[in-house]
Amino acid sequence: ASDVYKRQQFYIVLMPQSPIEGYDEGEYFLYRYQSDGENAELSEIESDAEWEAVEEKFDELLDEEEFNRLENSKMVH
Repeated sequence: ASDVYKRQQFYIVLMPQSPIEGYDEGEYFLYRYQSDGENAELSEIESDAEWEAVEEKFDELLDEEEFNRLENSKMVH
């Protein structure tokens, strides 16, 4: 198994609120996140395998959020 699945790791997604020159609108940035309770640290995801695993999970979370939002809007009507 890959290192990606051997340890618990946290990630953060940064999505700019306004366009950034040189980047497509809607583009997001994924980083590793760690905190000791007082200080937070972001670091780049260096391997393609880790990046792909994190991106896949993020896409799943977005799909789930969209599904839940649609389901909740149906209940209101």
